[in-house]
Amino acid sequence: MSPYEITSLFIGSGAAVMLIITIRADHNRRKKQSTMDTAIPMLREAREALQQEFDIVALTDSDMDQLRKNKVLLAKINKAFGVFEHIAVAVHAGVYDRDLIYRTLGQTFVDIYEQYHLYIEFRIKNHGKYTYSEIRKLITSYTEEDKRCIRKDGKIWLWKWW
Repeated sequence: MSPYEITSLFIGSGAAVMLIITIRADHNRRKKQSTMDTAIPMLREAREALQQEFDIVALTDSDMDQLRKNKVLLAKINKAFGVFEHIAVAVHAGVYDRDLIYRTLGQTFVDIYEQYHLYIEFRIKNHGKYTYSEIRKLITSYTEEDKRCIRKDGKIWLWKWW
């Protein structure tokens, strides 16, 4: 190989690497933009629908008895949790940015899961162990993430990657 061919090879290889890096960065940016434009508003709307129906800290057994009798209210909760499940599936599939959802609504996800734990158990009991499995995986990962963000001195890191 001549020096010209070697130089051309290096330049071409460098250009290919830069192209790959640029494409990957653009993909990540689009994924984050899609998360902000689509997923976050859907999550907020579902959360607001739940908050309009229940202004509670956590569902109680008496609340669950009322839910079983009120099909309209049960349908609204099912719809909200359907949105949560679809978003969780998309996060696990890499469609939406997991970290961005964690930073914007991660605590909300955890709070809703804890507040509606009786409802989730009711659905699992009636519809099988895979009901809301994606939500449960996402919540588990978020709570583990929170544990990793606590420093040895007890302070909390603002960013999980520090």
